[in-house]
Amino acid sequence: MHPTHMSLRAVRPVSIFICSLFCVAGLMPCAIAGDLFNINTVTTDGGPPMNLTAGSSSVINLVQSAINADGSFASFANRGYSASLQYAGVANAINFTVNNAGTSATLQIPSTGFSKTFTGTSRSDLNSQITAFLKSDGESEYAKFLKAMNEQSTVAVSDGNPNSSTAMMASQAFDDYAFGPVESRDERAASEAQSVHACIGAVADIGTFSSQGINGTSYSLPISMGFKFSDRVGIGVSVPLNYTEVEGAKIFSAGLTLALPVKIILPGDDQPWSWQLTPSGGAIASASEDMLAGGAIGQGGLSSMLTYDFGKFSLTMGNYFGWFEGIPVTLGGDTFNPDISQQIVKNGLKVSVPIKQHWVVEVYGIHTKFIESAAVDQYVTVGAEVGWRSSSTRSYWSIGFYSDIADNYTSTRAKIGTSWKF
Repeated sequence: MHPTHMSLRAVRPVSIFICSLFCVAGLMPCAIAGDLFNINTVTTDGGPPMNLTAGSSSVINLVQSAINADGSFASFANRGYSASLQYAGVANAINFTVNNAGTSATLQIPSTGFSKTFTGTSRSDLNSQITAFLKSDGESEYAKFLKAMNEQSTVAVSDGNPNSSTAMMASQAFDDYAFGPVESRDERAASEAQSVHACIGAVADIGTFSSQGINGTSYSLPISMGFKFSDRVGIGVSVPLNYTEVEGAKIFSAGLTLALPVKIILPGDDQPWSWQLTPSGGAIASASEDMLAGGAIGQGGLSSMLTYDFGKFSLTMGNYFGWFEGIPVTLGGDTFNPDISQQIVKNGLKVSVPIKQHWVVEVYGIHTKFIESAAVDQYVTVGAEVGWRSSSTRSYWSIGFYSDIADNYTSTRAKIGTSWKF
């Protein structure tokens, strides 16, 4: 075949995928701007009664404004008042009362039973004390608060919902090692003939999610690499990168996972079964100054991928169990302690149907369960994907759509990925 003809054949599916992704992104609903945090303030002195609710995408800025009685709360200067914080959909997350002079405040966290009175020489000094407590001095108590938010807020940063750090790490391991690409018989033969020893891949994943009136947008770029030691044993490296906006609040996360895929049953011309077990371990760090939440999380997991090749299609059963433990991190004087001890189980089925020589269509369903307390304790993922393989089987391109569905939580996502063998 003429080289130019080959080049055009390779470029065409790539162009289709990229154009499709932009079309999907354009069709996705944009998140409606709202307030992730709200404080309701009520006067408690003998003056004329006042009641005010103000919101923000930054919890610390909102609390500081309420304590200082400035900005939206300026009318409460020289008044005694009580205030209640709604944190990412959780009502009465933190309550506090301030005296008329603004020199004394009692802070209460109902979910943990914490209560403390702060006394300052001025309103500014009082504000500094409370800010320091929330950011660093009250590390252990605030860690308990964040743990409670993971169990109650469906958009918490570290744990307890499909877009949290623990869920993202579990999904990454599951996608790579429990639902990984299923090679056709021709691909396996070509890989052996060409002595393929390594691969590298990346998946751009974008989507929106909505929960209890709170909307967000998430962008992910997991990068994966694999190296084959033998026909049965290899090593995998994954670097998940993520950026999320929830009603204006920004969340950043990055991680690293190492895996050891072991093929227990090798497929062959007379062997339709294949089975791979993969132990993995790693960590992810997330941070949100706006939500005053985040930290590092260590994880260990075991993935299983069992596939039966029926000839015209293949059926894959994927299973995963992961352990997650929080690790306190201090950055710029702020201490982030997610106080997490979580386990996640994922089970799924995938059908892969090859079409002619280059195309493959996949449909799948996955059930995810948080073992410990979580705001979204379980959810179902349904999706479909179309893939294209090059004539040499050296490269693979795919585009897919999927949705996470649970009580009070839905997401719509699109992803485009590629992998290359060497």
